[in-house]
Amino acid sequence: HCFDIPGSYANVTTIVAGVSDLRNYLTGEPNIAKVFTVEKVTIHPHYRYVDGGPGEQEELIWDLAIIKLSSKMKIETNPRMEAVKLPPPGMRHVGKTVSVGGWGRHTPHSGASIVHQAIDVMINPDENCSDTYDVGEFVPSQMFCAGERGRTTCRGDSGSGALYNWNNKKIIIGVLSFGTKGCKTASVFQKIEKSLPWIFRETKSRPTYDVFEDDLLYKEYLDDIDDQKGGLHLEAMSGDNAKN
Repeated sequence: HCFDIPGSYANVTTIVAGVSDLRNYLTGEPNIAKVFTVEKVTIHPHYRYVDGGPGEQEELIWDLAIIKLSSKMKIETNPRMEAVKLPPPGMRHVGKTVSVGGWGRHTPHSGASIVHQAIDVMINPDENCSDTYDVGEFVPSQMFCAGERGRTTCRGDSGSGALYNWNNKKIIIGVLSFGTKGCKTASVFQKIEKSLPWIFRETKSRPTYDVFEDDLLYKEYLDDIDDQKGGLHLEAMSGDNAKN
């Protein structure tokens, strides 16, 4: 929704990466930030936002977008930049602890943070989320919620990834979508796995082999993606990730 709602980031033209404290960058002092030009923003084709005005049910679904940069982000050039992996299909979410970082408010009435903040939160059972949000707001098939009172995200953190550390690999399993206005309860995330076919289609990429539990699951998923791409051929991976 950051690229759709008026007054947010609909007209963003640059991305700043590799820095956790923006003070030097904003004042022009020496810093290690990397700045990239945005070439294209693609919003999920099924994205829908209804603000819940008179007679309307508030709704925010398929809240994802892909940002294409005009140049390659060389993460090896900056120690504060790191790549994450996409999740395999069918990954269980409930009970997992994820790390969420952002530039949002510390409290409901404070301003945005100029220093990147991070917090570890646990993913809650769907019934807990349904008790917190109105009918139609929380959609278990494509969302999960994480956090609790006193330990959650706040306004300005939207778009932050929910990172799960699995076997020393960081997997992005969700993207922060919304929370309560008082920043007092669990926040809601879009499940990445539900949009994997769209992500692969838009980026012309493929699943990462080493997040699958076995070869058979990997092969079956490639077959599914191949079908959903309309027969687009997926060539075998090479190097350490080669499929034998």
